[in-house]
Amino acid sequence: MAANASDPNATSINLVVSRQFGASPETVFDAWLDAESVAQWMFSTPGGVMEKVEIIPRIGGGFEVFERRGSQLATHFGAFVEIDRPRRLVFDFTTDREQGTTRVSVDFEPRDGGCYVTLTHELDALWAAHGESVRKGWSGLLEDLERTLQGETRAGREIVQVREYDAPRDLVWEAWTKPEHVDHWWGPDGFVTRTESMDVRPNGVWRYTMTGPDGTAFPNQQFYMDVAAPERLIYAHGAGDETAPPHFHVTVIFEALEPTRTRVTMTSLFASQAARDFVVEKHGAIEGGKQTLARLVRYLEAMGK
Repeated sequence: MAANASDPNATSINLVVSRQFGASPETVFDAWLDAESVAQWMFSTPGGVMEKVEIIPRIGGGFEVFERRGSQLATHFGAFVEIDRPRRLVFDFTTDREQGTTRVSVDFEPRDGGCYVTLTHELDALWAAHGESVRKGWSGLLEDLERTLQGETRAGREIVQVREYDAPRDLVWEAWTKPEHVDHWWGPDGFVTRTESMDVRPNGVWRYTMTGPDGTAFPNQQFYMDVAAPERLIYAHGAGDETAPPHFHVTVIFEALEPTRTRVTMTSLFASQAARDFVVEKHGAIEGGKQTLARLVRYLEAMGK
């Protein structure tokens, strides 16, 4: 029996998300069955690398989407039970072949010169406590699909910066996640960082102020989404207003190349290519990031002495 999450007798709950697209129902529908398109938007995360996208677009067929997230491989599987182009797509979904599946239905309706998509996930009631996070996940997926249909690629929304350090990975992680260290190097040349609070754990927040060479203060916040010490940080970056949406998402990967050498890869993912280009052109984000990572070189040298 499917019902709302508020029904205490329900064995499953229906989570529903919807979105209006400017493209035709045929175009939106086909994007779900095209592997090249799916690789751009389905189950992708900031800093993740798609390793496998396979789709067999027929009843009895399905999809496999694998994304590398640090040392973890995130897997997603779907088995198609209904394909009615361009009206309806239904698949049984799981992230683990050893676990059961749940049903996802996607309906495509011509509306306002485009396509109105309604996605319904019939979730086991035992997972009701996670309903909001699942809903956000599907909503984000539809947002990424819209960007892809508008011609934006993931690469066009990213800033990727890489730096290697002559220091053990644990030491680099410590310099990145402890306020007594990070205040000494975080920010471009000439900036001073002062931490107000730092709680490096999932759902934790780092609140800090960066003061520029001219004395202008910039409040910042990082909302930690995933913390896997000493390997990976994923966070949403925002300004001082906690009620405003984050400006971008960041994944930082710490890779041990040798016992005393570490590679750091920092990937910032913006909502749009225009948002990415704005911070590059107006705020010098690429050069600022390079300077910040270079300051860490000097600080690690001091820590090692």
